[in-house]
Amino acid sequence: MTRMYNPPHPGEVLRDGVFTDTGITVTGFATRIGVTRVALSRVLNGRAAISADMAVRLAAALGGSAESWLHMSGLVRIRGQPAVVPKEVVDSLRLRQDPETGACAGRPLFKPGASVAFRGGPFKGLEGVFELETADDRVVVLLEFLGKINRVRVCRDWVVPAA
Repeated sequence: MTRMYNPPHPGEVLRDGVFTDTGITVTGFATRIGVTRVALSRVLNGRAAISADMAVRLAAALGGSAESWLHMSGLVRIRGQPAVVPKEVVDSLRLRQDPETGACAGRPLFKPGASVAFRGGPFKGLEGVFELETADDRVVVLLEFLGKINRVRVCRDWVVPAA
């Protein structure tokens, strides 16, 4: 696994990207996205995480997705400790990265009916049949257990093509 040493708080990323050399004030931006100056200031100063509501507002104002703000907030710390990112996730991101822009390309969807294997989560080690991918970066997989076919909705990163 790859350890992220001293990752920046999302507020630091926001502060550097929006407020540095732009003339935008905290009060002005807070008004623009519909939150209080105090709420935005707490995020910018690393005293508060980005909530789902704040993530939606940031995505609407700055582009991108609310999920990216939430994921960034979740990757920074887990139970107060630096996050540990599995090596295969880091390798997967590097493979999708455009060498010129540094941006990650979108993931290809599995085809409905494709066999998939779980590499993480509570179903790790099981195989199922891919049904669909949702807008919130999750997938629906059909799993047979307890004598019947069950639909499970799980994190996209837990699922890989079956061998």
